[in-house]
Amino acid sequence: MQIHIGDSFATAWGNSRKSFYGVTGTPTIWFDGVVQRVGGTSGMTYVPQYGPRAAIPTDVTINVGAGQVDEDTYSVTATVCIEADGTGKTMRIHIAQVLDYFPTSPTYSRNCFKQAGTHEDITLSPGECAQVTRTMTFDSASMANPEDIQLIAWAQVPNASAPAEVHQAGILNWPFNALIIKLPDGTPEFIAPDAPTAIAVEIENAGETYVPGSGLLHYRYDGGEYQTVALTELGGSLFEAALPAPGCDATPEYYFSAAGDLGTVVYEPQDAPDEVYTAMVGNVTTYVQDNFETDQGWSVWNDPALTGGAWERGVPVDCDRGDPPTDYDGSGQCFLTENNPITCNSDVDWGPTVVTSPAYDLSMANAPILRYAHWMACDDAGTAEEDFLIVEISNDDGASWVVIEAIPSNYAWVLTQVNVADYVAPTATVRLRFTIDDTPNNSITEAAFDALWIFDLDCLDHLIGDLNCDGLINAFDIDPFVLALTNPTGYAAAYPDCDLMNGDINGDGLLNSFDIDPFVLLLTGGGK
Repeated sequence: MQIHIGDSFATAWGNSRKSFYGVTGTPTIWFDGVVQRVGGTSGMTYVPQYGPRAAIPTDVTINVGAGQVDEDTYSVTATVCIEADGTGKTMRIHIAQVLDYFPTSPTYSRNCFKQAGTHEDITLSPGECAQVTRTMTFDSASMANPEDIQLIAWAQVPNASAPAEVHQAGILNWPFNALIIKLPDGTPEFIAPDAPTAIAVEIENAGETYVPGSGLLHYRYDGGEYQTVALTELGGSLFEAALPAPGCDATPEYYFSAAGDLGTVVYEPQDAPDEVYTAMVGNVTTYVQDNFETDQGWSVWNDPALTGGAWERGVPVDCDRGDPPTDYDGSGQCFLTENNPITCNSDVDWGPTVVTSPAYDLSMANAPILRYAHWMACDDAGTAEEDFLIVEISNDDGASWVVIEAIPSNYAWVLTQVNVADYVAPTATVRLRFTIDDTPNNSITEAAFDALWIFDLDCLDHLIGDLNCDGLINAFDIDPFVLALTNPTGYAAAYPDCDLMNGDINGDGLLNSFDIDPFVLLLTGGGK
C-alpha cells in the first residue's frame, strides 16, 4: 500500500499512519510493521527486507469479501481466524481500499491509499474466528477504473506506535465476492462409471454470510438440463458434493453454487454455466508411471560428435539459459540435458543425445494412453536453424521407431497426451525415446521431459467374473475364465464382445493366477 504525505493525495488517515510509524522522510517502507527502510534509489531492491519477513510462519488467516449495497457502495468483511494449533491473541483489524496505477503521474504510483474504515480490536483463542465489517463507497476515480480497486485487510499488534507486527493480511481484487467457493482437493480428471464421486467443497463467508442449505452441485451427463444435488455439510465451512454415477456413455459437466444472506448467488467456476468442470468416465489402470525420482532403467546414448548437453536425470539447476527452472510435477527430478551448476554453459552442442526407456509390457492394455510433460528451448526458434525435441515410440523393442512429435521451442513445460494405438499396436516390448541435437552447433538448445504415465481408461459395461458375457456369474463362466487365463488371444477370438479384464477378479489390473481364488469365491457366493 502506498500512502502519500505532503501532496494533494494525502489523507487524514494517511497522516495518522505517518505519525504511527514515525515517518520523517520519503520513501519510508515498513515490512510487517517491524522492519523499516528509509530512503531509496532507482533500481534498488527490497528483497533483503521482504524475504526474511515473508518466510516467517503465521497462525492467523484472513479472508476478505465484499457485497454490493448499491452502485458504488459495498459492505466489506474481513474474516479473521487463528488456526487450531495457534496461539490466542488480541489483534487490531484494519480494512482499507487502494487504487492501483493512481495517480497516473508519477508512473511508479502503485496501490495508492484511498480510504479506510475505523479499526477494530478483537481477541481470539485458537480455532476461533471473528468478522469485521465496514461499508465503503468508492469515489469517481475508483469507479472509473474498477479493475484497479483492491480491498486490503490486515491484523496487527494493537500498539500505539510502531513497531507493531502484522500477523497476516488479505487482499480482494475486483470483482468482489459475496462468498468464496473453493475446491480444496481440486476436481477429478476421471470418474468411475458405476459409483458416485465425492468432491470436497469449501464455502467461506466474504461480503455476505452463507445461507445454510443453499449449496448445490449442478450436473448433466448428456448436454441437456442441469440437475441439482444438495451439498452435504461436514462441519464449519466444509462440504461434500456427490456426483452421481454417470455410466459409460456420459459426458459429465458440472458446477457449484451457494447463496449469501443478502441475496447474491455465487458460482464456481465464476462464469458457470458458460464455464463448467468436466471429467472423463472410466476406470484407470496404470501400466507405467515414472516421475524420475528413481532409476527405472532408462539408457542414454551419445553420438561421438556430442560435446555437451547429454541427457541426465536430476534436479534442474535453473541457469536461466533456456533450461527449466524446476521439474514439471514438483517431485524434484526429471530427465534433462546436461545439468551443470558450475559453468551453466551446458546446453546441447552437436549430437544427437538419445535417451531410451526400458521395455513396457502393454500387451494386456485395451487402449493405452501415453502422457508426458516436455520442455524445449532453442534461441533460434522460428528460423531454419531451430532445433526440435524428437519423441518416438517402438513396439518391437527398438528395432523400428515411429515419430510421435517433433517439439518446437516453447520455453515452458507442456503436457502431451496421445493414444498409443494411433502410432503402434500395443505389445509386450513398447519403448519410448527422446532425441535432441544442435547440428550445426549454432544455438542455445535445452530440453527436458517428466511425469511419464501410460494408463488405460476402461469403460466397458461389463460384470467382473462374467467371462462369457451373458450377464450372469455361474458355472458357464469357468471354461471362458480358464481360456482367458491361459490363452488371451484365443479368448478374444472366442468372445469378441467380451472384455478380457472381466477376469481381473482381484482388481490389480492384471489377469493372472492371483485371480483364481477370488474367482472361486465369486462363483460360490463368497466374493463380491
